[in-house]
Amino acid sequence: MIYIYAPSYPALKLMYYFHEKNEKITIVSSNREVLKACKIINIPVIEMNINILRPVSKNTSLSLKAWYRHFKSLDECVNSVVDNLKGGVFYFTVLCIDIVGLHVIQKISQKTHNLKLVFWSELQNPGGLKNVWPKTVSEFKYFLLSNILYSPIYSYKEDTSGRYLFVGDRFIRKNNIKIWNSLKPHYSNSSIINLNLESEFVVILGGYSLEIDSGFFDKNELCETYSLINNILDNVYYKPHPGPYKIDGCLNDFNLFPYDFLPIETLCKNIKLAIGVGSTVLPFLANKGVPSISLIKIISCHGIDRNEWVDMLQKSSKNLLFPSTLDELKELLNYYA
Repeated sequence: MIYIYAPSYPALKLMYYFHEKNEKITIVSSNREVLKACKIINIPVIEMNINILRPVSKNTSLSLKAWYRHFKSLDECVNSVVDNLKGGVFYFTVLCIDIVGLHVIQKISQKTHNLKLVFWSELQNPGGLKNVWPKTVSEFKYFLLSNILYSPIYSYKEDTSGRYLFVGDRFIRKNNIKIWNSLKPHYSNSSIINLNLESEFVVILGGYSLEIDSGFFDKNELCETYSLINNILDNVYYKPHPGPYKIDGCLNDFNLFPYDFLPIETLCKNIKLAIGVGSTVLPFLANKGVPSISLIKIISCHGIDRNEWVDMLQKSSKNLLFPSTLDELKELLNYYA
């Protein structure tokens, strides 16, 4: 049996990879959206109670009783997961951020003897990152609390996306964890799911909300361009980023993709046209033969380096289209109408 710890969507690459190889898979997760994605293709799950995994709140952080309840519930959660692990291989994909999850993985290592733990290093590999000191009092408190209360030893490391608490080589060695980096699991065109949709549809790839997107792109221009797409093309769906999203502002005018919890990468053969601004999914879709358009040269940007972002997308796929004006976009849309 293959077990995959999937606290968030990136780990689902492993699920689809092994599913296509007809391996027996069980997902271990507390993420409701991940569990929905598993259910639609009948992947068994071991559900972890998300309320247990939430840290103690600021209001009760000085309460010994609150911490006692937290760790009592956490131990019960670990024991419940271990009771359902019947031997095989247990994959996980992150060595940072998920403080409580890494604590659970170490406990699983200590409590099971017929299970091989394997780390897939594609997502967060701390090997090339240097340790850094906490910058703020808040960071120092979080660093101190995490190291006192949870079993792995954590240190801050910094990459282009921010500063996070990581575990290091000691965690790997102590728990006899193997590192798997010889293969690169990926979503495949054969990951076809029968959905209650038209055979081909147009998808606009958005973020968690219009308000959050407006931190990087001009909100009015986003709405104007999205409306243009919706007026020219039929069967258009807006798909927010998987996770806790909000449909706000002009997004209420669009058909919401009904399977919002599915990674769009699994639906390549169903997509007639994919459109987004800076979505890193666009190059993947373009490389799989899905006509894909980035609006990043049309929409005014702030908070990001437009040229750097365009360069990154272009390096990821030579097939991705970049109209520079609304007229160029209209021409492309009419071609796919």
